[in-house]
Amino acid sequence: MRNVVGYGRFSSERELAALARVYAALGALLNYFIPSQKLLSKTRIGAKVKKVYDKDILSPCQRLMASEDVPEEVKAELGRRLALYDPVALQREVHDAVAALTKLGRE
Repeated sequence: MRNVVGYGRFSSERELAALARVYAALGALLNYFIPSQKLLSKTRIGAKVKKVYDKDILSPCQRLMASEDVPEEVKAELGRRLALYDPVALQREVHDAVAALTKLGRE
């Protein structure tokens, strides 16, 4: 998450509130909409590391929805939460919150 907000020091209460706003929107965006590859295994061969990834590129929410181990009521709750979010609005909220945080950091 530091690649989004940077490596500056945020120590005031206003910066903490702005950082919480960034992480709230970013967490929802990453968990519900941003797909990622899952690392299945790592094997060291001498100095090299061979990594094997899953062929399916899914978001964490999609992985849970596809899992047979997750109860149906949990899947229903995930579906309800997913319907509440708009990925474009979340992305805009992340950008606005980062801009506000950056502005606070310059003051």
